[in-house]
Amino acid sequence: MTPKAVVTAGTRGIGVEVAIELAQRGYAVTVVGRDKEHGEQAVRRIGDARFIQADLSVLAEVRALGARLAEEGPLQLLVNNVGGMWSTRWETADGIEASFALNHLSPTVLTEALLDALRAGRPSRIVDAT
Repeated sequence: MTPKAVVTAGTRGIGVEVAIELAQRGYAVTVVGRDKEHGEQAVRRIGDARFIQADLSVLAEVRALGARLAEEGPLQLLVNNVGGMWSTRWETADGIEASFALNHLSPTVLTEALLDALRAGRPSRIVDAT
């Protein structure tokens, strides 16, 4: 069985580099990001990967992503790479300060949604890179 990995914010920067390495190590990689064009570019760079578009600053989208991924069965690796920091305050669509939403709430909500899939995929790991 091919191990499965999910990398949030896996379309650019360190996220795409992690996804490339995981693909080279034999993982079936799913990268998550909000920008479709960046996602398509990342998948071309990674090779054998897929992209799921989701704005992880919106908790409803995080929950929907978690439910979708959980339905797909066992998962061996979740890399919570999404995060951000801004010089001016802004709030998400949920009315939550953006840094708090992306750096803390999003990874927590996604991890919680995927706990059963991660347990089913033992040995599994959660890496919080934010």
